Amino acid sequence: RSPISLRKGVITTKSKDGSIAEIKIALDVRNVSKHNLKDVTVTELLPGITHLHNTVDLGTLKPHKIISTKQGKKVVWKLAEIESLEHRIITYKIKPKLNVLGTLEFPRAIATFKKRKGRQSKAYSNVFRLNLGKSN
Repeated sequence: RSPISLRKGVITTKSKDGSIAEIKIALDVRNVSKHNLKDVTVTELLPGITHLHNTVDLGTLKPHKIISTKQGKKVVWKLAEIESLEHRIITYKIKPKLNVLGTLEFPRAIATFKKRKGRQSKAYSNVFRLNLGKSN
């Protein structure tokens, strides 16, 4: 079992005219082991039809870097260390570039970290699907 638990969920959505205007996403990062984990990197791939909000809410971790790829934007957060049983929540807001009806799918987030003996390891979040009503 992985020492990191990584879950993704939507906190708030605002819709107008049946389509979505803004989505606030939370990545729930937990160290479920008895040991501290060092050099934790959380990577999230945003769908190509979405745009990342540049505003950072108070208490939210700012992204280390944002990379544009063919699949969409890759957002990377770096955490120096997560202590035993520590729980962190990373939140960010996105906006669709177009009016979206149907299902918007967010791929798995990936957390890479170093275990006690310095070995690199990975943990994956859930795939999150947001149903936005019926498409015609």
